[in-house]
Amino acid sequence: MNSATTPTATPARAWSSETRSTREPIHLRRARLLAGAALPATVTVDSARSAALRAELSAARDRVTRRIMNGG
Repeated sequence: MNSATTPTATPARAWSSETRSTREPIHLRRARLLAGAALPATVTVDSARSAALRAELSAARDRVTRRIMNGG
């Protein structure tokens, strides 16, 4: 994978002041997430839908696998 296609996190300097002022720092968001009780999934998938999703994503999965195995 070359640098043009490598996914990266958005650097903090690229965030607008509005984004910084409306989002809690990551460590606080993580702490709140971990402090809460686990909830059941809101969206569930039955076996037919799961099979359809697997079929739909199989070509993309194959392409990604080839890229990883071929080093880029």
